[in-house]
Order: sequence, then structure tokens, then C-alpha cells
Amino acid sequence: MTIRTRIHGFTSWTNMRLTPFDHSLSNVLMDLLRGTNMKYFLQSFTGQKNDKFTSFDDMTKEQLQTRIKWMLNELKSNKIIPNDVYLDTRLFAIRSSKHVFDLLWKLVCHDIYFLWTRIDFLSNPDEAILVQVPFTWVPVQRNEKKKINPEISQLSGFAFIQDALKEEGEMGDEEEKIDDSIKFPGSDLMKNFSLRNLEIHHVPSPKACIIQMINIQLRTVAEGKRIVFTVS
Repeated sequence: MTIRTRIHGFTSWTNMRLTPFDHSLSNVLMDLLRGTNMKYFLQSFTGQKNDKFTSFDDMTKEQLQTRIKWMLNELKSNKIIPNDVYLDTRLFAIRSSKHVFDLLWKLVCHDIYFLWTRIDFLSNPDEAILVQVPFTWVPVQRNEKKKINPEISQLSGFAFIQDALKEEGEMGDEEEKIDDSIKFPGSDLMKNFSLRNLEIHHVPSPKACIIQMINIQLRTVAEGKRIVFTVS
């Protein structure tokens, strides 16, 4: 795939992400680090306004690198990308196509999985069901999670501390489960329409997810039911 084709593809996807903020790019490789494009691009994933991200114009390379680090940390803390993702901020700041596209592809994969878990609901022919949950890519803004910090008296003993830590761990697991439904109200309803195994540990590759979604869409029309889309 040529670099021009990649630029066109990633630019179109980025513009889809920026639509709620009335922003658009002509060339994602050149424009993402201009003005407030990165600010709103990041907000489209986290749903959170961040005053640290202002206009990227007239910044030094060092300032750009610092903000790219902030951006990466925001994506990780919001579980958009894994914590072990590495990004060379210097090369990203000078718009190295390899490094920019590598990060963008990880974000595209996030959107592929996001849509894959909801495609059964979105393919439902019943309009009354479809309008129950508005589809959006941008999560709702939410308050920071409150950390449990129980007051432990001197007479409580070690057993109480263990119980408190255990309770905190259990609540943390529960928060993990409901986190998606908080960011995207109605997501549980969407996912309940699926007869597939949507457990995160069994998620197929991005390519396989796309093929599954194409076949699900094909089955919504009579002609498509006779077609099984595969890629060798």
C-alpha cells in the first residue's frame, strides 16, 4: 500500500472522529499536529476536555514531544491502547509516517473492536429497537473514580486490612466491568443482542472482526444470505 493511499485512508477515518467537533484535516500526516486538531482528536476517544492541550502551532520540537507524551498517557489511562505501547515521540513530532501510522492503526483497531461488539444491534432491522440507544464514538464525560481509602484504627488488626484490600480489589473488578457502560450508556443493551462470544480474551484479529461484520451485514438482505465473504 502506497503512502498516499495510507494518508487518504487515515485522513478519512480521522475526519470521521473529528466530525462532532467541526474539525477536518486535509492530510493527517501534516495536519494532526497543527492547531487544536490533536486536542479534539484525543477528546474523541476519552470524552474528556484537557486544558493542557491547546494549539500546537508555534511550539518547539521539545514542546511537541512533551504533548505527544501526554497524549500517549491519556490514551493508556483511558484504556484506548495497551500500557506496553511504545512511541518514539521525537520521530512522531517530526511526522515520521511509520510512527504516526503505527499509532493511528492501533487506534483504528480500537474502533474496529468497538464496532464489532455492537454490530449485531446496529444490524437489527427493527427501527424501534435501533433508536433506543444513540450510536456515538465519543464517550460521555465522567468524573474521576473515587479511590477507596478506609480509615483503619489501631485495634482493627491485619485481618481487617486484608478484608478492606480484598473489598477494594473486588470493587475494582466490578468497576472494570461497568466502565464501558458508564462511558457509553446503553452499551450493555447493544451487546446483549449478540449471539457471539464477546469476551475480550476471545476477540479475533482486526481483519477477522471486519470479515465477521461484513458477513453479518450481508445476512440482513436476501441476496447477501447466499454470500459468505472470506479473505485468504
